[in-house]
This record gives sequence, structure tokens and C-alpha cells, in this order.
Amino acid sequence: MKGIVSILLALLIGVLSPLPLYAQEAETLLGDKLSLKVGYKVWFAYWSAPQLQAPQLQSDGVSALNGPTGTLTYRIRENDWLNSAFISTTWLNGGFNFQPIQTNTITGPPFAITDTAIQNQAALRRDYSITAGLAIWRGFGILAGYYNKRDQFNETSLDSGFGPSPSPTTRIMDGPIIGLFGNTELTERVNMYGNLSYAFLNMSTGGPRTFQCLELFGCGNSTNAKGYSGEFGAHLVGPAIWKITPELQIGYRFQVIQTTLPPGIVLGLPISGGTSVNDLTHGPIFTVSARF
Repeated sequence: MKGIVSILLALLIGVLSPLPLYAQEAETLLGDKLSLKVGYKVWFAYWSAPQLQAPQLQSDGVSALNGPTGTLTYRIRENDWLNSAFISTTWLNGGFNFQPIQTNTITGPPFAITDTAIQNQAALRRDYSITAGLAIWRGFGILAGYYNKRDQFNETSLDSGFGPSPSPTTRIMDGPIIGLFGNTELTERVNMYGNLSYAFLNMSTGGPRTFQCLELFGCGNSTNAKGYSGEFGAHLVGPAIWKITPELQIGYRFQVIQTTLPPGIVLGLPISGGTSVNDLTHGPIFTVSARF
């Protein structure tokens, strides 16, 4: 039931970057066929990051993932069908603090250890994507591209039986994406937009071979993952000034990456694989841009 709800939410909401508008006949600085949009995107996101030994890390409030974005659009012809194509890229980065967690007690052969550490987790995160798309009919079409997500986890432990805190642990998820997009004009200056993507991802981790590193899916392990992401909202177009058009995009973005924990060993104890976990990020997103 939980998986069905996640998929339905993803279908309702929509990834990645500003999309070209169907109603874009006005001439720009680059002519009446080509336009370049550059801007800055801010995603006020809540992040739930999976762990192995401890409960999922929950971000301590909302953090801002932010960075530049750009879209190059070419208008193929004045027709409802196959009318435009685009290529777009977005780079977001930011820092997150997570709610403190208490390490579980570990017992069993060949020895028993009780750890009462209170762990304060933080992470630096960077999301990068590049996509290309083709409008099939009016403002509706298909897209394909590449997504890369890099997380660097840092931990501070108190009262721990495992000694000093380890060095940062890095987790990378990347792979191809495919999806659908759509936008429709409500008025001359207001459009509604939405997009939905599916990702075929590879997840790898690296870091020191310590308890905490193994806790984050294992050091150097690589496994397949799948992702769903979507964004929907409104696109506001301002009056052109010297053929430069200001734009504001306001929406809501949702992203879930599903993976299965691989089998491994923690402190000499076998940990069975097969458990499905979700990396979930969601929140409002804003983009301020100018079209040339």
C-alpha cells in the first residue's frame, strides 16, 4: 500500500528543471527560433535519508538546495505537432542537519557490545541533472537525460563505545532518466506546468571501514536503485524589456529513490540484505530566470 501511495504521489506531482513554454512565439535576443533561459533555483526541501542500523535520518527542519539552471530552446516550426526541442541543466547543492539518533544495542556471537552513543548527523548534498526534450503535441512531450546525486555524511558521536567519530562517508547515486512533461497556457502571462521522471540509478558508497561507514550501506558497495520524481506548479511571465523576458516559476517538487540493502557484515555480525528503503526529498521550489 505504501508503495502504491508513493507512485500515485509521484504521478500527481512531477523533476528536474524549467521546461520550455508552448506559447513562446515572441522574438528574443537570439531570434524568433532560439531562446536561452538562465536562472537561479531554490528548493526548500525536507529530506529523509536511509540508514542500515539506525532508523531513517530525518532532516531537522527544511534546508535550501539552491543553484543555477539553464535551458536552451529551439522552435522547430509553427505547428501543434513536433514544434520545439530543448536541452536543460540544473545544479543544486546545500547542507542538512538531521535529528539526533541513538545507536542500537548490538548483541550476539562472537561477542556482545552495547553502544549508547547519541549521534548528531549532518550531510552536504549536491544534485545535478541534464535533460533534453521534444514537444510532441503543443506543450506536451518526452524527455531523457542524466541525474547525479552526491551525499557526504558527517557524524559526531557522544558517549560512544566505538571510539572517535569516523571520517565523512560519501554516497553517490547516478544514472539515466526518462520522463514526460507538459505545460498549458491559462492567460497570456500565466502557465501551469508539470513533469514526471523515472530514473535507472546505480548507488555506490565509500569511506573508512568503520562501523558508521558500514552502517551506510557498506564501504565501496554498489547496487541498483530506481527513482521517481516530479514537479508541478505555475509559471509567471513578465513583460519583455529589450527582448529580455523575466520569469518566475513556483512549484512543488517530490523525489523518492528506492533501493534494496545489500547483505554485509557489521562488527563481525552478518546483516541480511533484501530490505527495501526509500530516500525521500520533497518541498516547495522557486526559480527566478530571464529568457534571452
